[in-house]
Amino acid sequence: MGFVMESDESGHSKDEFLEIAEILCVPKEKQSYFADKVLELSALNREYGGFGDYLPALKRVFSVEPLERASMDLKKGIDLLREHELVLNRAISIDFRRTLVELLDHPKAHALLPDCKFASLDSYLREPESLADRLENMKTADGKSYEAPAENLIALLDLLQKHLSQDLQRREQNAGGRPPKRWLRERSIQGLLVLHGEMFEEPATPTPDGKFSAMCHLLFESFGESTDGLDEAIKRFLRKRRSETS
Repeated sequence: MGFVMESDESGHSKDEFLEIAEILCVPKEKQSYFADKVLELSALNREYGGFGDYLPALKRVFSVEPLERASMDLKKGIDLLREHELVLNRAISIDFRRTLVELLDHPKAHALLPDCKFASLDSYLREPESLADRLENMKTADGKSYEAPAENLIALLDLLQKHLSQDLQRREQNAGGRPPKRWLRERSIQGLLVLHGEMFEEPATPTPDGKFSAMCHLLFESFGESTDGLDEAIKRFLRKRRSETS
């Protein structure tokens, strides 16, 4: 049996949260569990509240500037490879070709790189005597000889660089848009969303008079957090959650 908190460091008691469970019409058989989980969330809230004060400093320490430079250098390298694609095709060894084919020999790679031609890995199971024989045995889906590994290599690197660049841009956009207080609020809403799902059969909704909103307001007040703008924060959080899971 795990340790059960009867109160937390801020003086909240289990009885206090049992009363809130009654107000929210939490099923009787779940009320004790509800109060225990809220005590844990209250303790975590205090812990994260202290941590939130250090977030701006942590963001400065863990700078992504080196990654941004690496992303730019990678893009320059890809442009250079594209400029010398013909030379690259002739320079790539048969072992490199095999590695590239193994890396891309699955349907998801084909979907991510729709403009590329893909050789079958079966082409490499035979052991012809020369590179020319190997290339002759490698056929694409449309029956053409596969003789352009540079095209796939460049496309793969380009795809990865674009994803990296987009991630860095999103991080830059969010850097000033989610200060510690907002970060802490979203963390609390996330914890209460999980608890709501455990207590009630109906899904959480963003309506101000809904059960999830009532739970958030009651418990935020108990945690000593401001409820100003909380309804909008709940709507924003649930909308983001739906877009991530759709």
